[in-house]
Amino acid sequence: MRIGLLKPLFHSGERSIKWADFSTARLCEKICRDTCDCYASISENASTVHDLSASYIYCLQSAERKEIMQNLFQKDTIVQLEKDTPYIFDYSSLANIIEARDSTSLLELLRQYFAEMLRQDNNNSLENIKYQLIEFIICSMQELKSSLFSSADIDIQKKEAFRIIGSAHSLSELEEKLFHLFTSLMDQLDENTNPTYSFLIQNALSYVRNNYQDINLSLKTLAIQLNVNAAYLGRQFAIETSEYFSDYLNRIRIAKAIHLLKSSSHKTASIAESVGFANITYFFTIFKKTTGKRPGDFRKS
Repeated sequence: MRIGLLKPLFHSGERSIKWADFSTARLCEKICRDTCDCYASISENASTVHDLSASYIYCLQSAERKEIMQNLFQKDTIVQLEKDTPYIFDYSSLANIIEARDSTSLLELLRQYFAEMLRQDNNNSLENIKYQLIEFIICSMQELKSSLFSSADIDIQKKEAFRIIGSAHSLSELEEKLFHLFTSLMDQLDENTNPTYSFLIQNALSYVRNNYQDINLSLKTLAIQLNVNAAYLGRQFAIETSEYFSDYLNRIRIAKAIHLLKSSSHKTASIAESVGFANITYFFTIFKKTTGKRPGDFRKS
């Protein structure tokens, strides 16, 4: 069982907390260092209601950071990683770029961030980069939640981001997959302008955006993930989006393929597989049907 203690300290006149409360929080923090079954978070004193709100957010982020860390790293590794100071990133710029749907600037910003992390980490340790990225995801998602997205949307994206960080085996894999995650948020902004989507279809769209690379993704496997009948899901998807599920999935995959054709030197077959097409012939057929062009035409443009 995991116990979480979130204690922002509020001090204003007679409302100062008792020292016993503070001591209890410190004790919990010590327990946290000795076992991975308990975590605690203490923020600085708050003298106004606004400061109290910010203090509480800090506590939440700190507790979340502890939980993610103990899921990804061994205890000794955590102690070593926490000695490093996270790189300070301009999260408002990231939010502005996503709001502007500017994928080119997004890619440049992420590359700048990764380059700075590598510059500060002399050992180029993948574990240290992952540690820095945990901080990046927590803070950037908080910025996006405050300005562009709902809490439910952000919780889904954070879960996916932490899964990416935990499973990645290289820096290039981290950079590429996080870029795709943030571009999917741009797509979601466009879809969020349509308030008529039901909760079911919002979840379906979100799942496709995060898992389009899966060659086994289909209406049937999506229905299993959402715990709903496949035929019903297909009907609702077509009614609410005015698009068949297979057409939507192919459109998302082709859009991602076009980006890779323009921004990388990967072979077309490799790109097709990376966006979810197991059959290169089928990829060419869908590509031509969707764009009216061949993949090679986008290499030249």
